[in-house]
Amino acid sequence: MTWIEERARDEGRPVNSVIVSALMEYPELEQLPSQEILNRRLEAMLNMNEVAFARYAAEINWHLLSKKLLDQIDMILSMEADGDTRTAFAQLRLVRAEMKQERSRQRLQQPPGTP
Repeated sequence: MTWIEERARDEGRPVNSVIVSALMEYPELEQLPSQEILNRRLEAMLNMNEVAFARYAAEINWHLLSKKLLDQIDMILSMEADGDTRTAFAQLRLVRAEMKQERSRQRLQQPPGTP
């Protein structure tokens, strides 16, 4: 505020008059966006973040399902008997089907134009 007070003293005018005249020297201030425009921009940014968070959540879910698949594969590799192997393959098929279903669900939920 020092430069405003100095200018008011130099020009012999009240501080509020100097402030008004200083603001009038910047006509581009009238072109600043309104609160409504700023709110719409903020909403758009939040929507973009929501999409990003949804993608991260989908990746976390995908990694959890991948871990389940790897656990089933480890179990199959540790077995020796034929009967147990068939059961393990059936469980492996179930986990793989769950992964495919989840991936399809994620693709359907993605907004248009996203990879």
